[in-house]
Amino acid sequence: TLIGAILNILGLEEEVFEKKNGKLFSGMREIVESVDFAIYNKTKGVLDLKSTIALLFIVVGIRKVRQNPILPNGVNLLWWGYNIISKGGN
Repeated sequence: TLIGAILNILGLEEEVFEKKNGKLFSGMREIVESVDFAIYNKTKGVLDLKSTIALLFIVVGIRKVRQNPILPNGVNLLWWGYNIISKGGN
């Protein structure tokens, strides 16, 4: 089309069709980053959001395994927490 040709000539074709995140997703990402930064500052760099969630999974997992050793939910939480820590939070 004519518009496509003009965009191609101006070098804007990739920019026009580039996938962009919505405002809601961007806002949620900013909130998560703010919470991560707040936890990091409050704990003087000892914890961040990912390590806090991993620690929470481990604590809740231990409690659930102690309550009912057959219950897989506690074991799953332990596994998720361990994986988050062992892979460096990535």
